[in-house]
Parts: sequence; C-alpha cells; structure tokens
Amino acid sequence: MSIPKHRVAIIDGTPMMRRGLKSYLKAQPGLSPVIEAGLPAEALKLIQLDPPELIICEALFPDHEGIFEFLQELRSKVGRIPVLVFSNFNERDLASRVIQAGAMGYLMKSASEKELGSAIRRLLAGRVYLSRDMTERTLTKLSASPSRTHRGGMVRELTNRELEVLDLVGAGMASKEIADSLHISLKTIESHRSHILAKLSLENSAELICYATQWRNLSSQRGWAKVTAASA
Repeated sequence: MSIPKHRVAIIDGTPMMRRGLKSYLKAQPGLSPVIEAGLPAEALKLIQLDPPELIICEALFPDHEGIFEFLQELRSKVGRIPVLVFSNFNERDLASRVIQAGAMGYLMKSASEKELGSAIRRLLAGRVYLSRDMTERTLTKLSASPSRTHRGGMVRELTNRELEVLDLVGAGMASKEIADSLHISLKTIESHRSHILAKLSLENSAELICYATQWRNLSSQRGWAKVTAASA
C-alpha cells in the first residue's frame, strides 16, 4: 500500500539548492516535489494551475522579487498555502517579519536535514515553525520574568477581542486572515496586536507568535476553550 504524498513546491534562485531540496524531498516518505522554480513570479503561475500543499521559498531573488511580494500575491491569487522561508539571512533580522507577512515558518539554510524535516512536518500539520535556537531564545527571554509566562495572569488583562486575536495568531494565521475571519479591518487587527504586545510585555512578532502558539497548545491540552478575559 503506497503512502499518500504531500505535494511540495520549491522556489529558489540557486539551481544547486533546488536540486538539493528536490533530492531531499524525493527521499522522504510522504513528500513529493511537484513544482520547481527559480523566481516567485514563475512559481506563482504554476501554483495557480495546480496548488501544492507546502511551499519552500527563498527570501530574496534577483530582479527585485522578494518573499513579501510573493506572500501577498500568493494569498490574493491562490489562498492559504503554508510557506516555509528557507534562507541564508539571519533569522533574528527576518523571521518575525516574514511570519507577520503570512509565512508559517522560517529556517536557516545551515539547518540540518533533521530540522528541515521537523519544520516541514510542523507546517503540514498547520502549525508555525521557528528554529530551535530562535524559539529557545524567545522562550528564555519570556521566562526571565515569571509574570510573562503565567498564562492565566497576563492573558487575563486582554479584552475578549484581543484574546481572539491571540488565539488565531497561535493557530498560525496572518493578520489579513484574522481580519477576514473576524470581519474587521486589517488596521484594527494591527492595533489589537500592538495592545497584546504591550500587555504581555512582548517586543516583536516573533515573541508574540511563540507565546501565542505555546499558550494555545497548553490551553488545548488542558481543555480550556478560552481563558477568562476582561470585558471588551
């Protein structure tokens, strides 16, 4: 009995990197590289014809094509497909920005094959992925103050709407998707995110995503539908 294969697109400006990723994916049970492209615009045409289940994409390309434009075009023309950004750029500089823009994961090209496999599986399961180092740095920073990691304390300071936004961030949704889901403007969502950052003493989107994912997972494990919040 054959194992169903998840279809994966590879977008990278370096032919050798594309060949390496393609070879890796072919060797993995349950994964199949179905699209290979050197530029986002080229890939988008193929993705529109036959959408894959996962996209592995470089961050920057020649001719001024980049990940931010690609993510915007992908969401508007195709819809929600998990994107793992696979880049040489330091994750401290770029990870939070690409995830806020709609990617679901960020991984350095120097990562091991094992870590790449973990990232792929996490995205296919509908969860956000940040590298172990990035996650540990963020969680270590959050745990430096007990009040920051007490999931019933600081979270209770959020309004009902802010709690909804936190929950959807933890589910891996981008701001535009959250706005559409809650039927409110993108500007309002960004305002809610800013308030959440302030109330939870978080500094950036990467910390927010780590916190939201951790909080959502723990809430699910304990059977919490919601944590009681202050009235909006």
